[in-house]
Amino acid sequence: MAASIDIGASPEGVQSLALKRANRHGLIAGATGTGKTVTLQVLAEQFAAAGVNVFAADIKGDLSGIAVPGEPTPAWATARAEEIGMPITPGAAAVTFWDVYGELGHPIRTTVWEMGPVLMSRILDSTPAQEGALTIAFRLADDWSKEGKAEGALLDLKDLRAILNYVAENGERSASNTGW
Repeated sequence: MAASIDIGASPEGVQSLALKRANRHGLIAGATGTGKTVTLQVLAEQFAAAGVNVFAADIKGDLSGIAVPGEPTPAWATARAEEIGMPITPGAAAVTFWDVYGELGHPIRTTVWEMGPVLMSRILDSTPAQEGALTIAFRLADDWSKEGKAEGALLDLKDLRAILNYVAENGERSASNTGW
């Protein structure tokens, strides 16, 4: 495995990041059009080429372009690359798309509990009221789990449905017993 990855160029030459330092926190910030997405793509490609597994939560699909070779390089980009001594070599990175629904990629295998009420609400496209009910259900499941009750396990959608049914049938009693 390589000791470092190239992350850009400056007047001083190619800038590299030592892989042993790559586990630190980082921030890529800037206005629209300043290259944040391209920077993330370059980092992901370089890490993958160095044999480092990369997991990127790409909600908008901005990074997914690394899965296919780039279009023919525009003349201005080729000229700039030559100017700074960084050749452009379009290629595709090995990518596995993960999919919460398991329809368009590798299915994510997780429990309902690990997803939490906020992500579950987004997946289910819940209204604010429904999100509130999910939050209550997760809180109740947490309380039951701490008490050692098996009903507190939220492993799959069947378990979630059961606890939501319980909340619907015992709403006032559930709220008064848990201090909500």
